[in-house]
Amino acid sequence: MQKKRTLSQIFCDCTGVRRKRRGDCCLRVTTIPIHTPDLAIYGQEEEVLFGRQPTWNNPDITTNDWGPFRLMEAVQIRITNRSAKANAANGLVNLYVGPFGIGMPLILNSIQRVNITRGNAVELAFPVEASLRTGDTQRLSFKVVIQHPYDSNPVNNQGSQCIDGRQTSLHGRHFTVDIPVRNPHPAARRRIHLQVIPGDLTASIDWDNHEFAPLEEKNVRLDVTIPDRLRETEDSSNKYPVTVIATYDGNILLGGATIIGRVDS
Repeated sequence: MQKKRTLSQIFCDCTGVRRKRRGDCCLRVTTIPIHTPDLAIYGQEEEVLFGRQPTWNNPDITTNDWGPFRLMEAVQIRITNRSAKANAANGLVNLYVGPFGIGMPLILNSIQRVNITRGNAVELAFPVEASLRTGDTQRLSFKVVIQHPYDSNPVNNQGSQCIDGRQTSLHGRHFTVDIPVRNPHPAARRRIHLQVIPGDLTASIDWDNHEFAPLEEKNVRLDVTIPDRLRETEDSSNKYPVTVIATYDGNILLGGATIIGRVDS
């Protein structure tokens, strides 16, 4: 007949000595870092954030050919995955198009899906409707917006292109360009300030600040001179940019436009 165990025997071993206290029953695991992709394009906001002067002749967006300056049938866009450890799957690249100028309204033109392995880049072609490529000016505003749910650095997810071009063989070494500037806010007044970055050229504007009513638009005239010391070359180094930057409300970036002077005579 089995002897009935006492409470002390239940919580102690058979010798009556109290059992050792159990250790932690939770499984300890090593922390594993989670790597996320970083889809990126040259972006003006990122340039300003790091104290660099931005250009709207975007090195990752190609929109125009030369001889003469004209819009291409398809916009060429380069998207890079800057992550060294994570691939990017099913990213969305949105292209917006609108009239040439600063603060102009843009509409979604098309979307493409991308998969980019770590540390690599892809080149995308976005066709531009023939109706948008008609006219004498051959200039538009473009904006690229990248979407990815696990992107690690959203500040480099968008970039713009807004350029116009002049050639010395057609326009001489002194020319003017009218750039539309618009307050895009539908209700608020904004004082917009303009700054010129002339680079190697001589450039000035006919006004540098103006208080805009909601949705008001006003042209700024940019006067450009290409110095005689800049001569024609056989490569692309004969293109010289002038950039106009617009800010408001304590240096918040509104946008910009870059005018390129090509020395070909």
